[in-house]
Amino acid sequence: MKDNLAISDIEKGTVCHTQARAFHNVYKTFLRVLQDTFDGHPEKMDEAMKLMEVLKVHAKRAIWTPLNSLTSRPPEDGEVMCGPIWDYDVEE
Repeated sequence: MKDNLAISDIEKGTVCHTQARAFHNVYKTFLRVLQDTFDGHPEKMDEAMKLMEVLKVHAKRAIWTPLNSLTSRPPEDGEVMCGPIWDYDVEE
């Protein structure tokens, strides 16, 4: 997997781009819900827990996707894999 993956490392139109952005969108939502939870809305903890499970699914999809492949396929030997994008401020 590529270390410290940034959106600028990924070609638009690739499966990796789609998977990494999907993870990123859920990650941002998770952080917002978690912040709401600790800002006096403890009832939002259930939503945050559910989003953690969704994050896990999206992370696995990204990790098992070749970095600049145009199709979903198993990785080839030595191929660099995609991964999640952890930046909060990626352009939408």
